[in-house]
Order: sequence, then C-alpha cells, then structure tokens
Amino acid sequence: MKNDVVKKYVKDLDGLLKEVKELKGKLGDIDAETIYNVESAVVFAFGMIFKFFNFSSITFGSRTGIDAVVELNNDTLYLEFETVSSNFERHEHIKDIKKGESTLIVCWKDDWKDHPKNIDILELKRFWDMKP
Repeated sequence: MKNDVVKKYVKDLDGLLKEVKELKGKLGDIDAETIYNVESAVVFAFGMIFKFFNFSSITFGSRTGIDAVVELNNDTLYLEFETVSSNFERHEHIKDIKKGESTLIVCWKDDWKDHPKNIDILELKRFWDMKP
C-alpha cells in the first residue's frame, strides 16, 4: 500500500495503530492471517477502525455489485471489501464501476499489481504489521 493512499484516507494513524494493538490483544492467540481469510472478517475489522478514517458516512448495499458507498470530502466513493485485492478483478467488479467513478478496495492483503488508476487499495494487514 502506498503512503499517499494512507494519507488520503487515514485521519489519525497513531490512534488507528493503538486501536489495532488493542484489537490484537482481544483476539488472543489466533493468527490474523487465519481470521482475515474471509470477507466478512475484513468488513468487521474495518468497522472497528472506521472512526480513524476521513469518511463522513458509510452506506451498505446501496448499489448492486458494490459493498458500500462512503463520503470523502463531499465526494462519493464506491467501496468494495475483499480478502485479497485481486479478488476485485476475479469477482468481475470492474463491470460494476462506471467510467470516471472512484473506487476504494479495503482488503486484508494487497496482491493486485497494475490495478486501474481510479482504484485505490487500502491494505488492512499493513496496519496490523505496523508498530504504534
């Protein structure tokens, strides 16, 4: 994940990392790779740290083929949750994005090389690996 993506979406990185550290403690001995191999766990993790992002709102299920819509600086951004970023292409979500629309993939691991420029990828694993 590029630092410019973190700067664009995260408003309180220190707070986010502190929250992640607390979450890791609550999860006990379960390995994070095991927990976040299903999409619903990615949604849960994002929900736990949502307050640290620059989004003013989130709406789930408001558009067919897209998991959520968020508002960022009065702009609409389409959000898709995936365990790995390449699933966005594999699940053919590209057809759900209209030309010129901005999209954010929130995933556990970013493995999609050469993704389209109108798609940002926010890799949650990176926050779990960072030190507060």
